[in-house]
Order: sequence, then structure tokens, then C-alpha cells
Amino acid sequence: MPFEARDDNVDPDAIGNHYHDDGLLWQTHYAAVEVFDYPHATMHMKIFCQSYWGELHDLTFSYKRGSTKEPEEENAWETKFRQSLARPGTDEAAMMHTPLAAVVRYDTGNPTTHLFYISTGFKIREVIWKNGSQTNDCLGITVCPTSSLAVTKWGAGSQTHFRLYYQSKAGTIEEHCLDCNAGTWTKGATLSGPVSAYDDDSPLRGTSLSFINLAQDKPELRGYFQTAKGSIQEFTYKGTKWSTSKIGVDAAPFRTPLAAITVEKNKIAALYYVDAYNRINEVLWEGDWEGSERIDGESVAPGTRLAVASLKYIGHDKIHMFSSGLLSIAIGSKIMTSNHQNGVGSHLGESEPLLPTIEINPEGESGRSGFHPIHFFKVLWRSSNKVSSAVNWLWPLVPIAILARYVLPATPLVVFALTYIAMVPVANLLGFAGQEFARKLPKVSGILIETTFGSIVEIILFLTLLAKHKVEKGHAGNANMIPVIQAAILGSIITNLLLCLGMCFFVGGIRMQIQTFHSAVSEVGSGLLLVAGFGLLIPSAFYSALKGSAVPDLEFFKEPKYTNGRLQHDVLKISQATSILLIIAFIIYIWFNARTHHSIFDEVIEADEHRDLDRHNDAEKPKFTFTECILALAVSIALVTLFAIILVEKIEDVVEAGIPDQFLGLILLPLVEKAAEHLTAVDEAWDGQMNLALFHCLAPSIQTALFNAPLVVIVGWVINKPIDLNFEIFMITLLVLSILVTGNFLRDNECNYLEGALLVIIYLIMAVAAWYYPNPDVASSNGNELLKVFEAMKDAGMMNRVEL
Repeated sequence: MPFEARDDNVDPDAIGNHYHDDGLLWQTHYAAVEVFDYPHATMHMKIFCQSYWGELHDLTFSYKRGSTKEPEEENAWETKFRQSLARPGTDEAAMMHTPLAAVVRYDTGNPTTHLFYISTGFKIREVIWKNGSQTNDCLGITVCPTSSLAVTKWGAGSQTHFRLYYQSKAGTIEEHCLDCNAGTWTKGATLSGPVSAYDDDSPLRGTSLSFINLAQDKPELRGYFQTAKGSIQEFTYKGTKWSTSKIGVDAAPFRTPLAAITVEKNKIAALYYVDAYNRINEVLWEGDWEGSERIDGESVAPGTRLAVASLKYIGHDKIHMFSSGLLSIAIGSKIMTSNHQNGVGSHLGESEPLLPTIEINPEGESGRSGFHPIHFFKVLWRSSNKVSSAVNWLWPLVPIAILARYVLPATPLVVFALTYIAMVPVANLLGFAGQEFARKLPKVSGILIETTFGSIVEIILFLTLLAKHKVEKGHAGNANMIPVIQAAILGSIITNLLLCLGMCFFVGGIRMQIQTFHSAVSEVGSGLLLVAGFGLLIPSAFYSALKGSAVPDLEFFKEPKYTNGRLQHDVLKISQATSILLIIAFIIYIWFNARTHHSIFDEVIEADEHRDLDRHNDAEKPKFTFTECILALAVSIALVTLFAIILVEKIEDVVEAGIPDQFLGLILLPLVEKAAEHLTAVDEAWDGQMNLALFHCLAPSIQTALFNAPLVVIVGWVINKPIDLNFEIFMITLLVLSILVTGNFLRDNECNYLEGALLVIIYLIMAVAAWYYPNPDVASSNGNELLKVFEAMKDAGMMNRVEL
């Protein structure tokens, strides 16, 4: 409903002339039912829909049954509105774009209306209106986030039976039954198998559902759904068995809306769907299905929903169809007789909307095109989340840090500190521009692109450190950047898994007692992290297992020995081969997410967008144009590269000043390189979008382990600056423990602030240990002290040729 009927002093009859500016939710679902008020001899047509803010409303059209005049025109209807239902922030809150299903039963002449919808917890709820009173109950049925709903009935009075249909989390189409005399819902049949890309008859995940009954006093049920291959099929129930058959109709796009109805005492059935040209098609059944016929009229908006209901007039039934146009609900009607159709009723076009919806600019969400400097800076300043907006106050440090490089060459620590802080707003711009760019792409692809842009800082930093690397021994103060790169690789993963995820759990748990997330995100993410950890661990394990038996590369050995040089060579080759295989694993992961199983993750992301507690503010914020996205990405990448060069230039001075390599790589560098991802994830957790927050915590970790780290190894291989994956045992132990702890917390698909606080505490413990861990020239957990002694004696000329 496009208004807010919250003031009890407002006359409901007058609300129809005072539309609220917010309007209907774009692509809202509808449910339409016929209600006959016997005591007042009045016929009502109720249309249920959802507002932009998520509330459910009904629009009621009424006319006197005793009149011989048929209400052919819109102004013949008396319009009434009911108070809003399922308000956001309550236990009864409906998920955004909730499917709706409605049915009416009559008990001693009094109508009882039942409305079914899906709550934010993906459970079916039932609203019942009877004798002026209203109840709202949870049926305890958990459904797929993109499930549709359908309901049908037979019988009368207390002998009425309901059948409710929905799609389960596995994708099967399920049935629940209600005997109104008993008053309890029971599990019915499972009508289909689970979703499968290899079974032509399996249901499409998120398929529309529509069911009808061809008998008034017994179940002769027919149901309609779309398969994974796009065809429309029919369930038929007669007696005690369900059967499935195909309906020969014109091609329909995936997730086309379906609406079915029976008229003329169930002699005629009609099925409506939207074809690939966004035109409504009708298929009629009178003993057998006839071919589909396109309904005359304007095209409907892409993603429209359909609802149909009939009113009984003198001598015939009249079908009323409701669909969403670009900015309104449009209504069409036609008279149905046993000779099929006998005339077409009125169609309300876009110039005569029943209800307004939110306007969408033809240029897209930004409403602009090209580049506008003033708008660009306004969007940059205001459109980030609150934390990111606060980070924008650090922008004055950006030119100061650049100038300090040239003005203060004698104070490298000051230059490092200024550059380190100035990197945060630049990384924030890169993350925000990537986020805006991702909005213009399909959901899963957009998330992956956004994560990639967020990792650009990390890749640039790794490659800059590799270019700075000069010597094979010592620490960063001696221009040996390998320990810093290796620590930064593992530190990036650990920071995402412990600090970022911990803050998401903690912040989200402060606002909501328990937050849930989808098993597809947690299981795929934790599984890939285990594989990545295994791949990164193998070279270190290989080295540790053989280092005790390796001998120095000295000339006085008579017999061939497994030398330290050969061991280092083998570890390097294993690391290079592992890197290639990890990149292949990353490509498979991308293909899995963006191609073969993207519908699963599309559902999860769409459901999280509906859960967003701040979605109305996000929708109202100005957006970047495509040109502005590209410009912002180019500027931020250039600044990130410059600051990465400055940071690397000053690392030697920082290490000489007493900052350990491990602390620099494990803690300091990951904090700044993933700042944008961390801010975005925490904001999403605060807004209730825990699945998206998990994407921004796990996906960067997966990309670092499966792509960024192997990329550095391969680039070093190409430019003859070899770097392997032989990490310090201390660091690789921290990584494995982090993966195990995180996987344990993700196992139950729930989180709270206690788990978040524990993850952050573990991270702080690791940070303290990293501070006290000595540099490689002091100690090395993977080193061989005997080899160092032999090599030192050799360098001093103290070794003669001896037999060993």
C-alpha cells in the first residue's frame, strides 16, 4: 500500500485520495480473492500487496450484489483500505518481496479471509480475519528464500479443507493440509524432487506456483510450476495420487509469474503467464488444454507479478487480472462463459494507476549519465555507510602524505605513518567505487567483482614488495622482503577470519540477539578455506619434515647427500606447482559461484537485500553513474599504487626502528590493505545482512589464498625473484588454527556477540605474539642451526675437506 495508515483518527474511506509518496514495492507480489458479505449483500474484491517499506496492505473494491448494473468502469468501485500488516521490526515482519496467497471460506454465511506470507525468518505466517477480528500466527514451516506460495480449498463451513503449497530449502514442492474442523496443519505430499540441473522435470528454484480445484466438495486439484528447463508443467490430483504432465505453451522466461483460476462452476480453467516479450498469455482448459493466446494490451514491466480473481455477476463470471505496470497496478477484466470468452472488459493503463510505485529513472539508479564533478563529490561524501563517511574526513591527509615524501626525507617514520593513515580513505574510495560498479552487474558477479576491486590494494602491495626485494637472507631492514610478503599473505587471511568476522558477529549481535546466515555461504566458504590452508601448508610441512636430514652445501662431502640447496629447490618447485593448482581451484570456485550455481547465491543475496534494515536510506542516497565509477576506480588505483610504493620504500627504516617483520606483515599491512572490505562487512552486519557480511569476510580470504598468494609466486618465478610458500611454522600454525576456529563458529549457521568477541580476542592474542616474534636473522622456526654453523665456518675459512 502506498500510504501509511497508522493514525487511528484517519477515515479509512478518505485514505485512497492521499497516497503516500513511497508507493508500492517494485515487483511486489499480489494475491486477489473474492469475498461476499452476505449480511450486507456486498461483493468485495481484495488485492493484497506490499509497500516499499515492507508492510502488507489490502486494497478492497466493493459493490452491491443486488444491483443489476455491472461496475465496468473504475469509478464504479468503492475503494477502502485496511490498516497495514506485518510491520518491519516485529516478529510478524514480512520478508521483502514476500509471496502472497489468499483464500476465503464461509461459515454460517460469514466470510473468513486467510492470507499467507513469508516472514523475515523464511517461515510461513497466516493472517486470519473473522468477524472484525484479526490474528497473525506462524505455521512453523521453513521455506526456500525465493519460494512462492499457493493455496486452494474445497468443502464449506467447518468441513472446509485447505491445501498450502510452497518450495522447500531443497527445492522440492511441498504440501501442507488444514482440516478447518480439526484446526491443525499437517504435512501433506511432496509433489516433486529437489532442484536439479540434470532433471528436465525438476522444479526451477524460485518457480512461481499456482493451484486450483475443479470440484467444490472434493479435491480435484491442479497445480502449475516451471521446471529447471523453463517449461510449464501441471500437477494433477484425483483420488489419492498426484501425476505430472507438460502443458504445450509458447516459450516462457525463467521465473515467469503464473496465475490460474476456475470459472463457470469449474467448467473452465484459465492459466496466465508472461512470455519472453513481457506480454500476458492465456491458456484455456475446458476438458482439455488449448493453445496459448496473447492478451491484447500493453506490455507489462519486466519482473511483474500476476494475480487473478473472479466476481460472480448475473449469468456469468468475470475475471479480474492484476499486474504491475511501470508505475502502477494495472487491472484488466473479461467475461467468461462456457463458450470461452465473451467480450473484454476495461483495462486501466499507466495514465490511470490504481496505486503508484517508486519511480525508476531510465538512466538507472543514479538518474544521471556521464560525469558531473559536483555530484561526484557529493556521492563520494554522502553515499558510503556511516563508518565510511567518517573515514572521508581523513582525505586531507592524502596530499599531506604525498608532500611529506619529498619534504621530510629525514623522518621516514613520520612519512610511513602519514602514508599508512592516508591509505585508508583511498582504499575506502576503491571499495565504494567497486561497490557502485557491482550494483550495475548481476548479484553474484557483482559481489565477486567488488571483492576483486577490494583486493587490488593487496595485490599492488605484494607486487611492490616483491619488486623491492633484493637479498635472500636477513630481514626487511636488509632489503629481504620475502618474510614480509609471506607474513602479509597469511596476515590478510587471518585478519579477515578473526578481526573482520569477529567484528561482524559482535556488531550484528549487539543490534540483534542472534543472526542467522545461509549454509551455502558458510559451508562453501569454510570448505574452500580448509583446502586453501592445506595447499599453503604443504610446502612448509615438506621443508620441516626434511630439514633435519639435509646437510650443508659444502664441498667436503664425499658421498652424495640431500643438501640444503636441493631442499630449497624442491620446496620452490612444489610452491610453484601448488600455486598453479590453487589458481585452477580459484577459477573453478568463480565458475561455481557465477555460472553453474549462481541461482543459489542469487537467492541468498536477494534475501539479504530484503533483510537490510537500512534499505530505505540506501535507496534514497545518490549513486555514481557508470562513467563516475570508472573514474573513481582509476583515481583510487593510481593513489593506492603510489602509497604502496611509499610504504615499501620506508619499510626498511620501520624495521630498523624495532618493528618486527612478522608484526608488520601479520598485523599492520593487512589492516590497511583490506580496510574497505572490513568497513563494508561491519556495516552489512549492523544492518542485518549477515550473508553479505560473510561474503565480504570469506571471499577476500579465499581470493588471497587461492589467487593473490599464488600470483605473487608465479610473478616472482617470471621476473627471476623466486619466492616460495615455505612459511614460518609459527605463522602457518596461526593460519590453520584460525581456519579451524572460524569453521567451528560457522557450523551452526548462527552467530552472536559472544562469538564475535572471542574471535577478536584470539586476534589480539596473535597480534601480541607477532610483536615478540624475532626477525629471521635472529631465529627461524624452519631453520637448521647446524647448517648456519657450517656455513659460518666455511665463510671464515675454517673448514677443510673432511670425510663424513
